[in-house]
Amino acid sequence: MIKKSLIITIVVFVAFLFLLEYAGISSLKIIDTALLAMTPLALAAIGEVINEKAGVTNIGLDGILLIGATLGVYGAELAGNGYIGLLFGALAGALIGFIHGVLSTYGRADQVVASMGINIFAYGFVPYFLMAVWHMPGIRVPPKEVLVQLWNVPLGNFYFVFSELTILALLLTFVFNWLLQKTALGLWIRAAGESLRQSMLRE
Repeated sequence: MIKKSLIITIVVFVAFLFLLEYAGISSLKIIDTALLAMTPLALAAIGEVINEKAGVTNIGLDGILLIGATLGVYGAELAGNGYIGLLFGALAGALIGFIHGVLSTYGRADQVVASMGINIFAYGFVPYFLMAVWHMPGIRVPPKEVLVQLWNVPLGNFYFVFSELTILALLLTFVFNWLLQKTALGLWIRAAGESLRQSMLRE
């Protein structure tokens, strides 16, 4: 049964979109912009949910996103392909997360302090990398030919813009929820997290 709070949220959201249209603001444009903007955040949130269920707290997602995005652009320009750049950035983020997980579980490092260290490192590394590679301290705008393709779907007089990565992020939300709640692997992850938390409490 759908929860009452979800129904209220949907009604308020739809009413908000109607108000925007009445004020002359394209609600579809706001939706497609929001979906594109939320894609990296949603993917990072999915990863952090798995972290939390496994007993690891990582508040260094901001730093991981910064480093992953920077190295992703660098990889895309090196390879001349945006998808290889995505893979490059994802691997960089996965490596940082792996190091943090090892330090937190086997090294018994304070998880909050270790993840704060990721952010501090990122705030220094990213400007240095931008200056060292592209000789600019600000934003690096990659060439259009190495960007991941955006799809334009005509809806009347408006083109709805989306990326296949947005669809992937939405699908992964349901996939990982099912994996954590309905599979043996999800049970193992949750049990490992609970065991780790209990062992830390005993210490």
